[in-house]
Amino acid sequence: MYVTCSRCGITNYLFSDSSARHTQAIATNASFLPALADKTLILSNNGDWDQALDTAQRLLDAEAEHLDALAAIAVHAFTQEAQPHDAVQKLEDLDAALKSKEPQSIETHVSLAALFSQLCSRQPRTLQICLRMLERALKACKKPQQEARVLCQMGHLYLLQGGGGLDKALRAFRDATKRDAANVKVLLGMVLCQLAEGAVDDAEAQIELLTLMHSAEDLGFELLYLQAQIQKSKKGGKKDHYAALQACHESFLAWQQSSAADSIAEE
Repeated sequence: MYVTCSRCGITNYLFSDSSARHTQAIATNASFLPALADKTLILSNNGDWDQALDTAQRLLDAEAEHLDALAAIAVHAFTQEAQPHDAVQKLEDLDAALKSKEPQSIETHVSLAALFSQLCSRQPRTLQICLRMLERALKACKKPQQEARVLCQMGHLYLLQGGGGLDKALRAFRDATKRDAANVKVLLGMVLCQLAEGAVDDAEAQIELLTLMHSAEDLGFELLYLQAQIQKSKKGGKKDHYAALQACHESFLAWQQSSAADSIAEE
């Protein structure tokens, strides 16, 4: 009960209240690992990394390959320390545990690959580990729609690699459209490739077509980001670029809060 109440607190950004409730839950049952895992998340969100790492270690003492604990430790290494080699090693540890404990969990693989590919500042070895996660997830897929989602994320990672990654990204997004032609994120990924190629007019035309075919809710904050990138490339478009970025930021925060609320409702 304490954990359910606390998750409501997380959604409303009441981190200190949530942490207190988790502490109460842990005091009631010190071996209740979900409460320890949630408290690790709350503490890290609060920036209280010393306690977050202590709580993560308690999880690992109880379960050597606890994914939430290993993920928190890896996030700390990438965001709070200046030791790239150590951070990559912690991600390797997480990937090994993921392969061992949740080899068929497509959602977990995709989520972790997306997270660390965005935290790593395009560090090549980290991107390779993230791609390895996605390759494993692709093998676990049983439906075309699942394959399309994994391929879409692979496309984004290839774009982060730069250089020859653009060609690989295009192939990944095209393969994804063959499996799920209605996947909006895949279509937006194709536009991102056009922008990376410098084909701004083609990208703008494609965005106009997408806005006619899909609702603004379906296209989400990703569309606003692409529109901001187009404005950035236009002469004298700095003001519109900043406005589009602000709209993208606000849309993302609204989506994030809505997603958290939906997650609690499902529980």
